[in-house]
Amino acid sequence: YVATVEHDGWKLSSVPDLMPAVRAAECVVIVSNHSCYDYPAILEAASLIVDTRNALKTHGTVHPKVVRL
Repeated sequence: YVATVEHDGWKLSSVPDLMPAVRAAECVVIVSNHSCYDYPAILEAASLIVDTRNALKTHGTVHPKVVRL
């Protein structure tokens, strides 16, 4: 939803294809719960997930690679 963000000298850009980025990341942090994402696929592909929005719902409740806030 956001192409780029610039703040305090940092510039972050979105990626055109989410899943390769999820597989390459050391940690995925979910800060917005958008219904268009395939959260079960993200859970399978990610190494570690911090879910701050309960986006994974029951999929991440007791999963060992999910930290829920």
